[in-house]
Amino acid sequence: MKNSFATLHRNLDTRIKELEKELHPNQRLIKDLKKRKLKLKDDMDSIVNDMAKISDKRKAKKHANRLMSALKEEGKKTRKRVKRRKYAQVRDKTPLSG
Repeated sequence: MKNSFATLHRNLDTRIKELEKELHPNQRLIKDLKKRKLKLKDDMDSIVNDMAKISDKRKAKKHANRLMSALKEEGKKTRKRVKRRKYAQVRDKTPLSG
């Protein structure tokens, strides 16, 4: 489970760095990704704390899987918002012919 969180955290960090290198970085998107990265770190910490409290390993794993599923679902929603924003930016920059 930890590797999944670590991978997500690393991927978010890489994406943020890529966006910041652009000529005109999308500050709103960067801000959203940074918030998501912080939330992911908080969730990782809470899972570790919860797992330490739960004596039954099966319950701890089930709890961690539920949180991971919720994070993945949130990630899907975030990606959809990002795609809509990118489309809106491209649409707004396209010159009108006529």
